[in-house]
Amino acid sequence: MLSTFYILPQQRLVERIAGAGMSELLTKDDFDVILESLRYSKSRIEDYEKYPSPEFKEGRLARIGEVISKVKALRPAEIRN
Repeated sequence: MLSTFYILPQQRLVERIAGAGMSELLTKDDFDVILESLRYSKSRIEDYEKYPSPEFKEGRLARIGEVISKVKALRPAEIRN
């Protein structure tokens, strides 16, 4: 199933488009779950010691940080904490 995230020009709605034209709004709880999951992933990466190199680990941490920032930016202002 292919999902596309987009924000309308008014930056009020973020929608998930999936399958046969089905559309669902992401709620505050949805964003909270996504961010919690990303923070958990970041914590696991920080704690893991068997990466091939320190640079690889730092790259993974940087990527998770980028995604966290993107998710926070996509969250509409009316549902931010």
